[in-house]
Amino acid sequence: MWVISVDNFLELDAAGHASVRVNMELRPHQELLAAGKLCEYERGTGFVTFVSHQWSSSSHPDPSRIQLLSLQTALRNMRSGRMQLSQDGVAFVRGNLKRRMCPDDLKAVASGWLWIDYSSIPQVGLHSLGLDRSQLDGEFTNAVMSLHTYVADSSFFVILAPSQHHEKGHLMSYGSWKSRGWCQFELAVNILLGTKPVLLISSETAVKHLCFRMFYHLAPCCAEFTKESDRHHIAAAMQQVVEIQAEEHRISGRSHESQMLECLRSKLLRFPTGSSDPSCQAPGLRRVARTRSFLNLTDSHNGWTDLPYAVARSSEEIVAKLLAMRADIHAQTRSPEVDFFLRGGLTPLHIWTCFSTSVPIAELLIGAQADVNFPAQRRWTPLMVACEVGNELVVRTLLRLRADPNGQTRLSTRPLSVAVCYDFPSLVDPLLEARADPFYEWAGIGTLHQLGAAGSGGSLHRLLREGLDLNSRAYFNLSSKAGVAHFLYRLWDRDIHRDYQLMQGGTPLVFAAARGNCEALQALLEAQANIHIPNAWGKTAYQISAQTGVPDEVLRLLRSPAEAAAYDAYEAASLLLPSKSTSSLRLKERLPSSLPLSHGFFEELFGGAQNMHFEMGGGGRRQQPVQWPQGVSDEVSKTMSWLKGTEWAWNNDGFTIKLTRDGDIEAPIQQCQRGCKWTAEKGKLYLSVGNAGIFEPRGPNALLAATPSEIRESILDKFRRLTLTFNRIFDHEAVDLDKDLYEVLGLAEDADEASIKKVYRKLSIQYHPDKNPDEASKAKFAEIRDAYEVLNDPDKKILYDTGGMAAVKDSEKGKVESTSDVNSEIEVGLEDLYLGTEFRATATRTYVCRGCRKNPNSPNCKGCRKCKNQIKVVQVQMGPFLTQQQQEVPSKEKCKDIDAPLDVHIEKGMASGDTVTFPRMAEERPGMLPGSVILKLKAKKHPRFERRGSDLHTDLKISLRESLLGWSRTIQHLDGHEVEIKQTDVTKHLQVLKTRSEGMPHRDDPASFGDLHVKVAVEFPKTLTPQQREAIAQVFPGREQ
Repeated sequence: MWVISVDNFLELDAAGHASVRVNMELRPHQELLAAGKLCEYERGTGFVTFVSHQWSSSSHPDPSRIQLLSLQTALRNMRSGRMQLSQDGVAFVRGNLKRRMCPDDLKAVASGWLWIDYSSIPQVGLHSLGLDRSQLDGEFTNAVMSLHTYVADSSFFVILAPSQHHEKGHLMSYGSWKSRGWCQFELAVNILLGTKPVLLISSETAVKHLCFRMFYHLAPCCAEFTKESDRHHIAAAMQQVVEIQAEEHRISGRSHESQMLECLRSKLLRFPTGSSDPSCQAPGLRRVARTRSFLNLTDSHNGWTDLPYAVARSSEEIVAKLLAMRADIHAQTRSPEVDFFLRGGLTPLHIWTCFSTSVPIAELLIGAQADVNFPAQRRWTPLMVACEVGNELVVRTLLRLRADPNGQTRLSTRPLSVAVCYDFPSLVDPLLEARADPFYEWAGIGTLHQLGAAGSGGSLHRLLREGLDLNSRAYFNLSSKAGVAHFLYRLWDRDIHRDYQLMQGGTPLVFAAARGNCEALQALLEAQANIHIPNAWGKTAYQISAQTGVPDEVLRLLRSPAEAAAYDAYEAASLLLPSKSTSSLRLKERLPSSLPLSHGFFEELFGGAQNMHFEMGGGGRRQQPVQWPQGVSDEVSKTMSWLKGTEWAWNNDGFTIKLTRDGDIEAPIQQCQRGCKWTAEKGKLYLSVGNAGIFEPRGPNALLAATPSEIRESILDKFRRLTLTFNRIFDHEAVDLDKDLYEVLGLAEDADEASIKKVYRKLSIQYHPDKNPDEASKAKFAEIRDAYEVLNDPDKKILYDTGGMAAVKDSEKGKVESTSDVNSEIEVGLEDLYLGTEFRATATRTYVCRGCRKNPNSPNCKGCRKCKNQIKVVQVQMGPFLTQQQQEVPSKEKCKDIDAPLDVHIEKGMASGDTVTFPRMAEERPGMLPGSVILKLKAKKHPRFERRGSDLHTDLKISLRESLLGWSRTIQHLDGHEVEIKQTDVTKHLQVLKTRSEGMPHRDDPASFGDLHVKVAVEFPKTLTPQQREAIAQVFPGREQ
């Protein structure tokens, strides 16, 4: 099993320099092996992540490098601690059927090894590199045949499925990955062998921890293959995995798990015709029945009796016998079973929907008076479970047996919503034929919106034939249990809250954009969905898609004609940029090539007919500071700070200019190629327009004393000749630069996480627009929501406390930097490593004093000093384009040194050289995330024991007599318990005796221990008496010569 270290994998992009990124690509096995980048993995020597992906061409898995970049970016974010996993939305309805994943797991992924097919398996298409063709073919075949063992030896499973187009033109994504036989096989093996954590990487910024509900959807032999012979290979390998697991269950006495595995065998091995591979027949039910009585109705495991087992095994004969013996057809399983992804409270009919396709069994159960609409936990009926599993035959059977197509779960979910959200288009038609209501809304969200958020679009045209509105807007409401539950969940769930922010008031197209659902986006666009309808916050599907990892091929379809023309102009201009430069223009879709500028332009800008005009001032060269009129400062006054971050439309032509928070003017006009600046104070705006000079408004200027909400109305109503019209706030942080988020929530500056959540819940309910439809309450609610979004995020809170909203916004654009990690050694005893311990240490760190901003004379600010200079990215004109450069600027913040407590937790089995990491505990600097404090353990020398790996070694002395006649010793172990070491035979000098499981505990499995090795030294007497010599001579006669 060849693997590549994460360090070597990240080096494939040549350190990420823009000038060489175009040359990077995923390299084949032979090249990496020759370069010494691969390592042959030995079981138990580290964490391996198995990367499963779909090839985008026949000759190379990733010629466009989209998959490579996505995986590298995700690994870097895991390594830096910036990774924030999103959760599968199905977790909202599936409860606790999910494997946990902690931050340490992400660190293990980012510091371990990767298995990825193109780099880890010899590629037969590259035999021209000097390798023997027959040997290469043999190695390739062996590797492919061992694929399931590679999955078994891995610690994590990653699905690498960013949206992109295959060389044949079709769209590739997570949906297409699920359709491939090899991919399903890899996932099935992973689940069967213990359900290791599964991550889905769908773009460079979107990484999701999957709550797997796919187990009963998996049928690898029925999926798509390039070679038909692969079906039979997969069937044989799957059979081998099932047999190994079944044998382990039988040896350990886990009869329930063994029975469940047999129930799953036929589902996993079924072929497209509906039958299993003849070469991989599962053991028959009758043979298994000899080892376990199917007629013992009292035997139960978690509520599983003979009837559920027989139903799951599709045995009509045994089911009929059990029903004749009056088995309880409504007996329910008790608790959910995470290992088999089953919810609790399942009846035999529910279990039939999960495992069986035998229609007569369902008819037998219904004939025995089973309730076809009997609810399991959370009121899930058999039909809902069938829609979750995706079996069309089962759904049609249940509907024929009078299942209710409009039944509701406890959270008001209906079967049609389940089928749409789980993306089973084949189930939509039978449900609609049975009169399922397509107009039903879950918490205010219609069926088409659900399709946009979670479906692939396969059932879109069928739903449209029912009369659904393709461009309807949906609003989450509190008028149902589902709405209340959704509201409560989004208070503390980051992903649900984010979805709400992007989806509220949106069309199905906006919902698809919010989830980055490319299949649904394409289907909706083909159905002529309106691309111009925004969500409740004014964002269009195009603007949202740009944030959610939608590829350019789909983004192009979402652009309006003006946006498309501006984008093309930008692309053409960007070709002229030097290779190492970066364009500072932020929004590609708003980049017209030129805009005429004249004195008349500015007269009309502020309404020359309204007694307002401008006088020319002194201009200046680009590199020199602007010479503002006397008394005018570079700093925008607080009363005018609302102008920061505002965007203004020119003459309704789609052209915009932006007043940035740094005092720059972003305008696509010739004069601003040399840099434009602005400032404002006392109700007046001053514009420095390159070599055209400074423009200063004179006369009454009530316009600039208004607020953004008032400015829109006053321009339209009172100054009709104005051609500069307030468009939007493109930088909210700039507008609210002086706003204190703690004051917004009414919190003290040292408020903890619990206090922040508690206050937010109270205020959000108090000012929610559903209860308070007035504009003031809506504005207050938005203010509260935005403040909570920052203060509830640990990293954003640190950035806000140390650098204000400017630092928060920079982090969202990927501009944030981290301070250096602090590495230190700490001595611990061998007893601490054996038993595990906790203690408190302290670290001196630089702390940015937030209190000094408001009250620098506060007693708490004594000892504060000026912080180190900050490194900021500034815009510099180079030729006709703006570029970005780093500059060192004086900091406005105050800092001081504090002793920060560190609660050190030493795990059992840790070794010298292991590290304990404290994220975000290194020095603070304004606008930067603190690095980590990393404590490296250094074990003290123990007087009696020496550690080697997980084993302990010690020395023992015995006498010559004991070495010959036997001996016994008691050794006191590190935790005080006694270990008896004895020998009844002759003991050789320096002989090593091993006592199993008396060494150090394994860190990964503290219940397992290494061994204790005792080296025995025999002490010989210095002299012998004559009597001793004579006695020894008699006992040990001399060797014959």
